[in-house]
Amino acid sequence: MNRLQIESYLRFGYDITFNDWRYEFDFSRINKLPYANKNLPELIQIGAQILMNSLQQLYENNEMVVVPTSGGVDSRVLLGFMLEHKESKDIKTYTFGVPNTYDFDIGNQITKYCNTNHVVFDLNKHMYSLDELIETSRCMSHQSPLFFHPPLFKLRELYDDSTIWTGVNAGAVVGSFAKHSYTNNVDDAIDKFLKKDIFKKKIKLHTFDNSKFKENVNRNTIDPQLLSYDEQITIKERSLKYLAPHVLLKGFNYKLPFINTPFMDFMFSVPNEYRIGKMLYRKIAEHLFPDLFQFPLECDYGLKSFYGKKIIRYKQLYVKIRQRMYEKQPRYCYYLSPMINYFNLDEAFRSNSNLKRIIFEQLQDLKDRKLVDANLIDQIWHNHQNYHQNLSTEINFLFSLEIHHKAGKV
Repeated sequence: MNRLQIESYLRFGYDITFNDWRYEFDFSRINKLPYANKNLPELIQIGAQILMNSLQQLYENNEMVVVPTSGGVDSRVLLGFMLEHKESKDIKTYTFGVPNTYDFDIGNQITKYCNTNHVVFDLNKHMYSLDELIETSRCMSHQSPLFFHPPLFKLRELYDDSTIWTGVNAGAVVGSFAKHSYTNNVDDAIDKFLKKDIFKKKIKLHTFDNSKFKENVNRNTIDPQLLSYDEQITIKERSLKYLAPHVLLKGFNYKLPFINTPFMDFMFSVPNEYRIGKMLYRKIAEHLFPDLFQFPLECDYGLKSFYGKKIIRYKQLYVKIRQRMYEKQPRYCYYLSPMINYFNLDEAFRSNSNLKRIIFEQLQDLKDRKLVDANLIDQIWHNHQNYHQNLSTEINFLFSLEIHHKAGKV
């Protein structure tokens, strides 16, 4: 692992030099003309038909299907489609995370309602091992901090012979990165991206400035009138270098119905105003599967859509205020944010004796490598354990860097 790769992990949480494009987006079929003058009701009807056709093209009658479920839109679209083609008992589903978070609780509510063959992975109860974490690093191509994934060995045990239908990177397709205004050239788009943080850190771990990373950003872009430079850069960096490798763990069979399908071409081709906030996609999904959208959504802060934007904003404000209080006074204002997708690493790194032991030992090994200042590592660990700050992100970056080394990252 060279210095640029190390600095990249410490800055972004992934290796910016990564160039495995097995899941590259094909933008060549974007065509704005057919949809330029369509109104919203027309686009909902057209999009619903294209989405169902895209799913049907991938579906095979005899395959054993797994649908990971959460509190989001994508998993219930895939589940709704499967329920039209299979008995519920023949559909395997799983949810991972911890109780009292939206993704975990809503995902389990939906599968109970649908009566699928469901498995729950409560990460608070999972006994992590060093062997499993090292193997997970290999399966994610060493491209992500750890603990943002279901238990690898249990997945192999349960789903080795099945096909996992996943909504990975659907958000990028349907408008998660769509904005009202954009930068005008590739360099500005790259600079803007490099200033963002997927993971918010309180302590600077890296020493390189952004100019050192810039030359490794993928500049292979298309006409920005078809898709903005901002979206193209974010997709090629965040979606392909970080998100896809850690969701699509090696060794499993996957189907990706939102990537390089007619529905992807449609969503990139509609006027941008319908992609902002994933508006059109949500209306298509609710139109197709109204029963499944009687349940709350994680992106609406655990509320049902009929509450309206004003109430949702109040709930968002409440969650953010509580989270801010917890950040300022972690010892006295404990708060498990319901928006956490996995589990509360802040508390897990303090109170889970098994995890604490594994992480502490790996941090000592990292210190011996002299890749990161040993005093900084000690300071971060001390301040976190003593509730001076919540520094689980920093700890996880450092820990994962050591695990990637042990897993053979070269």
